[in-house]
Amino acid sequence: MSADEGRALAERVLRTAGYSEREAWIIGDHVIEAALCGYEYSGLPKILNVIEKAKASGFVASELAKSDNANVSVAPSSPVL
Repeated sequence: MSADEGRALAERVLRTAGYSEREAWIIGDHVIEAALCGYEYSGLPKILNVIEKAKASGFVASELAKSDNANVSVAPSSPVL
């Protein structure tokens, strides 16, 4: 699976779980970046933990966009090869 395919899969799964487009992009980008840096345990499988913990805590994913933390930006630490 390519990095682009992984990102698309991550975003699709997260959107299905109720995350906004922006939230899904940020989380998906993060897990792919982690995998590309060699942190496989924080790669795509991590999404299952994110969704599970959010549901267990009663967190509503789409509420993040309305919070004070909505201006979070993502700056990749390494170039995608």
